[in-house]
Amino acid sequence: YFIVIEVIIIKIIKYGASWCMSCIVMDNVLSKLQEVYDFEYVSYDFDVDRDKFVGFDENEKLPIIEFVSNNNDVLVKINGEHSKKEIENILVDLGVELK
Repeated sequence: YFIVIEVIIIKIIKYGASWCMSCIVMDNVLSKLQEVYDFEYVSYDFDVDRDKFVGFDENEKLPIIEFVSNNNDVLVKINGEHSKKEIENILVDLGVELK
């Protein structure tokens, strides 16, 4: 018998801006967590990657952080500044592996 365990590869996409203090804080938090957890991290800047922000409400609080599966499904979406522990809890709940 073989037991097949589906491994979900998570990518975190942060939509922010260079002038957004919360975005800078979250960059730091996500970079630290990436040293411990196995996920891909992509960051888009509003002033550079404007096309990536299509579909978001212009009044939506930055940063916008999406936890995306390997099928490009958004599993979790959060806005604003969150603690390292809060993000870590989301990663654990999604089953993201330690490195």
